[in-house]
Amino acid sequence: MINYIYTSPTDIKEAATSYFSSLFTNDTTERAIMEPLGLSKLSTQQAQHLEQEVTIEEVKQAIWSCDGTKLEPAFTCYKTT
Repeated sequence: MINYIYTSPTDIKEAATSYFSSLFTNDTTERAIMEPLGLSKLSTQQAQHLEQEVTIEEVKQAIWSCDGTKLEPAFTCYKTT
């Protein structure tokens, strides 16, 4: 309700639940359509591959395989002297 003072915990909980639920409802009437843009879709197998957990070893390999000359300036400005 508008211009109503909620005093009981039950009323406050119901008002908060109602308010935030309304923010996250999915209005499907105005969704963007991506089909005409010529974008490719992932196959089910590709999507499942992206959702797999990443291991510490994979992270380590990815970091160690980086070329040190391509790091951001913030990471290369440390003085060693």
